[in-house]
Order: sequence, then structure tokens, then C-alpha cells
Amino acid sequence: MAMSKKPKLAGKLTSVFAKITALVVICGAIYGAALTVLSIEAQHTRTEQATRDKAQEITPMIARQIAGAVRFEKRPPANSLLEAVIDDSHGQSLGAIAVTADGAEFASHSDGANLEALTELARKSLASGGPETSTDGFSYAIPIYAAENSPAVGALATQWTPAIGIAQGNADMLRTVLITAAIFLVCILGVAWAIYAVIARPLTRVNVAMTKVAGADYATEIPERKRRDEIGAIANSLEDFRHSLAQSQEANFQALLRGSALEASSAPLMLCNNDRQILYCNPAMISFFEDHIDDMRAQSPNFDPQNLIGLCADEIADLGEPKVHQTGSHRA
Repeated sequence: MAMSKKPKLAGKLTSVFAKITALVVICGAIYGAALTVLSIEAQHTRTEQATRDKAQEITPMIARQIAGAVRFEKRPPANSLLEAVIDDSHGQSLGAIAVTADGAEFASHSDGANLEALTELARKSLASGGPETSTDGFSYAIPIYAAENSPAVGALATQWTPAIGIAQGNADMLRTVLITAAIFLVCILGVAWAIYAVIARPLTRVNVAMTKVAGADYATEIPERKRRDEIGAIANSLEDFRHSLAQSQEANFQALLRGSALEASSAPLMLCNNDRQILYCNPAMISFFEDHIDDMRAQSPNFDPQNLIGLCADEIADLGEPKVHQTGSHRA
């Protein structure tokens, strides 16, 4: 019983409906996957650029707030300010360090920052007198000025990370993907139903009719003939074929009736074509030849009443002028 289900299942999996539905699903999945990857890459790029912009925006603000503490060498307020700023960044800032005008460390706070790299970046900013950025752009340093047009009293370097923003973006993207997948599933079900209703079911109905025609049921009605598409064309071609087979069946039946009449006739009958080649002899004709076999062999020594089909009538005897019918045959 299990073996009988396998071919049926295999037939469903290889049907036009299954193939078209699978093609739609595959194309939709490829499109969705490509769109998701591109969206994730774009989201990561935006988040990283936003992190760089924040570093360049927040660092000068911190430098202005810490300038007085650096000028008057008040370390506790400077440390407290750096700690507060980093804690308020919700994990986006990894740390900060302030150095004095001679490059010595003055205040710092780290939540995973590379303080050595930040110190070098701050000293580099002091030397250049302007902003300095790390290779990835997530670390930013500027000189600290106590007053406008005055020498720098130190430098401040901060380090930022896009990891929090990327994680949040990934979570948002996951929600979007799940919602999109649910919508896609609903669309696939709708498309599958449409494929079944518009293509698969009509083809199945035409196939059932074709099977009946193949089984010599020429009275069956061919469905889908009014459609103006390929399925309608197939249905109309099948209708023409059914009509031709029905006519052929009727012609064969009539020929069978005529043949039966010839077979049952008591009159000797022989059918020849226009070349006087023997096509048919009914039993009465064969019996007639057997009754007169001596006379027939007197004219044709090799005469055999059982092997006349295909011979020329002139080889048997002088039959006289044949009565030629419209079919090109005559009766002897």
C-alpha cells in the first residue's frame, strides 16, 4: 500500500503545478535573500557612518566642558565628566582620555577602549594642532583650548563603536524579515491557488478527456475549448482529433458491415483494382474455383484457389472485360 502512494506522490511533485509553484518560491526566496543581504550591508554602512559622525560631534563638546579642569589641573571633575559621558552613551562610547599640553595623561575612563592607542592619537592631535582620526574613523581626537586664539592646554581622544547600533539594526531587520516572510507565504499560497485554478486544474480536466478519447470514448465532451490561450488551443485540437476518430470509427463500422455482407454472400465475388490485381475473394468464389479446379488448371497449371490475393486475374484465366466499379475494383 505504501508503494502505491510513492508514484502518486512523485506524480504530484513532477506536475506542472508543483514545478511552477517551486519556481515562484525559488525566485521569491532568491530575491528576498538578495534584498536582505543588501539591506543589512546598507544598514551596517549607515550605522558605521553615524558612529563616525557622532564621534566628531560629541568629542568637541566634551573638550569644551573639560577645558577648565585641564587648565587648572582638576583631575576628579575631569574623570567624573568623562565617566558620565561614556555611561550616557549606552555602550556606543568605549572610552576617552585627556592629556596635558606636554602629552602626559590627565584623565581617562575606559569601557573596553584601547587607551594606549587613544593616547597616541591625542598626542598626534597636539602635534598637528587639529583633529585626528583613526583608520576606521571610530576614534577621534582634538586639541583642548581654554580660550579662543590661545595655545592648547591639552588634547582629548574618544573611541566609539557601531556594535550597539548594528545589533539593534539586525534585530529590527530580523523582525522585518519575519514579517516579510509571513507576507511572502500568504502571497505564495495565493499564487499557488491561482496557478492551480488557471493552469493545473484545466490541464487536468483536458487530460481526463484525452484519456477517455484514448479509450475510444468518442462521445466525451472536451472541456476548456472556449479559452483563448494555449490550453484552449490544446482543447480545440483534441476536439478535432476526437471528431476525426469518431468519423473513422463510423467508417470502419460501415466497412465491417460491407465486409461481413461480402463474406456471407452466396454469390461468388472477386474484387480487383484497376490493374486487375486480386484484392479479395469471398468464400463462395473460392468454393467456385475449387469446384472447377480442373478446368482452371487447364488454363493455369499452377492455379491455387487458396492463394489468389495479389495475383493478376489474367494469370488465372481469361475473365473477359471486367465490370469496373468506382473503387477501381470489379467482380468476377
